[in-house]
Amino acid sequence: VYDMSSKGHNSLHDLDLSAESFIDNNQEDSIKILRKFVEHYKKWILEESKFKFSNYEEQKNFILIKESLVDRALNLAERMRLSVDFLENDNVAFNAFKYANQAMRTQYQWQNIDLEWRPFQLGFVLLTLESTLNLKSLSRTNVDLLWFPTGGGKTEAYLFLSSILLFYRKLIKGSLNEPDGLAIFTRYTLRGLTLDQFKRLNGTILACEVIRRTALKNEKISATEQNSFSLGMWVGQAATPNTIEQANNDDSQGSYKILRECPCCNQKLLWGGSEAGYKPYVDDENNQCMITKEMKYFPISVIDELIYKNPPSVIIGTVDKFVQIIRRPMDAKKLFSLDSENRGPDLVIQDELHLISGPLGSISGLFEILLEVYTSQKNNISPKIIGSTATIQRSADQILGLYGQESTQFPLNITNNEDNFFSNVDKSSAGRKYLGVSSGASPSATYLLQIIASVLMQAK
Repeated sequence: VYDMSSKGHNSLHDLDLSAESFIDNNQEDSIKILRKFVEHYKKWILEESKFKFSNYEEQKNFILIKESLVDRALNLAERMRLSVDFLENDNVAFNAFKYANQAMRTQYQWQNIDLEWRPFQLGFVLLTLESTLNLKSLSRTNVDLLWFPTGGGKTEAYLFLSSILLFYRKLIKGSLNEPDGLAIFTRYTLRGLTLDQFKRLNGTILACEVIRRTALKNEKISATEQNSFSLGMWVGQAATPNTIEQANNDDSQGSYKILRECPCCNQKLLWGGSEAGYKPYVDDENNQCMITKEMKYFPISVIDELIYKNPPSVIIGTVDKFVQIIRRPMDAKKLFSLDSENRGPDLVIQDELHLISGPLGSISGLFEILLEVYTSQKNNISPKIIGSTATIQRSADQILGLYGQESTQFPLNITNNEDNFFSNVDKSSAGRKYLGVSSGASPSATYLLQIIASVLMQAK
């Protein structure tokens, strides 16, 4: 199986899609780049629509499928155009877009990487941006699914969208120093995956907070500590403490000291106790940490009690943890800003959507009904839902069963399963070979050990 190239269609290669360009350009120039991006996509769709089948049988069997796919792709392009219009006509949205590029570039600079948006990442952000920021969007109740191979950069796409939303929610109130409640929650099925993604999300939130404080400093405004962009990890007590009492108990199952090093300077993270709100910090003796220059303690919460007391901007948790909204209704009201003037959550991210199936999907579907009630009580508008996956079948049926909403898959192939405009199969890549092994009557663990042993023995 060959790898996918994420460089996109040849027509995009002359466009500067780097975060740097969107930071340095004025609004007019950035909008021009985004419009050309969408126009090139529409031209590609029209070329695909002209495809002729080789014989009558193919024409008879596939013409309606082709026309349906062309219509769906044109709908994608139209929604992307609406987002560009939204950025052009709403200065607050464009400023949020610019701040988000600064934050994402900063996070990448900590890793010594120049950030250039891959076409599918920018395409997905444009597909979802208007319906995420605009409460009256016609696509607000449409679940958008990002379907792309593992390791291709799906996480960065929705982290970019999340950053735009975080800045927008503050700016729409008039200042980056305004208070805000829970804006985003993202869910995973496995605790190990949750912790891995928590580390990546941690870097993004801290980069956003650095940019927020820098912008306020440039305006000669003192950043308010309690109005920081913040992150909470909401999982079972086997992984993190539920209460402060458990956090102080060395014999408790989970520890709140779940992060080991700073995403900026890679120095060891230290964790404060009650005096520091159980938050991490860096003892930056050599003055190397950009984050520590802006703040003493990082705005991260991993203890349930503190998350309920002061809901963070973003919560990442496991799917099963959301049963707490049934067990702790008063805390759930506070979490979803039902007892404050803050705006309710605007974005729900379901990564690894294909895993929410079978019995787990049935249970999750029941929780979704209650979650929708909680998150839409303030203005009768549900949050935008996006998902991502590398492998899924019948996604429309699964999403309808989970959320009761129609869905859109992105990106979309039309006549060629090796090219969807935003990416294409790279036949010059080394590729990968897959081998299937049937375990028969023996335990699968036995076969797994034997296979791993064989592979390791052949390694050079």
